[in-house]
Amino acid sequence: MLFAQSWFIAALLAAVLWGLAYTFSERLLKTGISPAFLMLSIEALTLPIILAIVLKSGNLQEQISILFSNKAAIFMCVFMAFAIIGGNLLILYSMSEKNATITSLIEISYPLFVFIFSWIIFREIQINWQQAIGGLLIFIGVVVIYIKS
Repeated sequence: MLFAQSWFIAALLAAVLWGLAYTFSERLLKTGISPAFLMLSIEALTLPIILAIVLKSGNLQEQISILFSNKAAIFMCVFMAFAIIGGNLLILYSMSEKNATITSLIEISYPLFVFIFSWIIFREIQINWQQAIGGLLIFIGVVVIYIKS
């Protein structure tokens, strides 16, 4: 069955939530709030919620042990944090300069970079040729959007 896989439903729901978040982000940025302050506000509001979810899972100590027992995992976690901060700030800046729809249509090219980095860093090819063609069509769409904006 095409849509019965939980990973697909989770990814689609994430897209719905990101769409909602982008819509509100653009509106908030248009009030004069800076991208950095908006991101600070979001992080301050989400930290207690995420902490409660982790504490409720009951395996906080185990997760800390897993992370800190592996130097590569610590490095990846720190690097990932900086990448997320940078990516989020750049997305919010782009929205403040253009709009959420165009920004999201350009940002949708990120799977190309996931593919490139997965191959360069981990030597993994995580897609087949049919999926690559779909990705190429997305990238062509990004180019068209850029040319026409």
